[in-house]
Amino acid sequence: MSVLRAAADNVRAELAANPKLRLGVWTIVAILLGYWVSVPQAARVGQVAADYATMDARLARGRDLVARQDWQQRLDEARAAEKALNDRVWHADNPGLAQAQVRTAVEEMARRVRLEVRVDVGISRSVPGVPDLWQVDVQVNSRSNVEAALGFVHELA
Repeated sequence: MSVLRAAADNVRAELAANPKLRLGVWTIVAILLGYWVSVPQAARVGQVAADYATMDARLARGRDLVARQDWQQRLDEARAAEKALNDRVWHADNPGLAQAQVRTAVEEMARRVRLEVRVDVGISRSVPGVPDLWQVDVQVNSRSNVEAALGFVHELA
């Protein structure tokens, strides 16, 4: 311990006697303190800059959308796509009619590919959150060749 105490006394004596040494030590302390303060801030600034760039890109996309003049055309296209989708979906007023329509459609698809099938229609369930939409379980049984079965699968798709 006496060696450490002697070294500390020696450093104090040098600092008291040499003003340039004191200035140098205080400069080093100031640099270290500045570094200690600025490094976490630099990381934070980097994150803020990244967030700003993201928000700026979103704002630019929003401005581009607001500046577009083709909204009526896009609305008409969306309505046409919705109509085309609705035309491809079977419509029925109640679950019993939905089951009958599904059975008829499956039998017709099988007839087109010359496939003899037995169609068993199971229960129909309403789809939660979608009014007037029923999910119908169908089981198709057949004894046929692979080509006819593949043709039937293609018809279903």
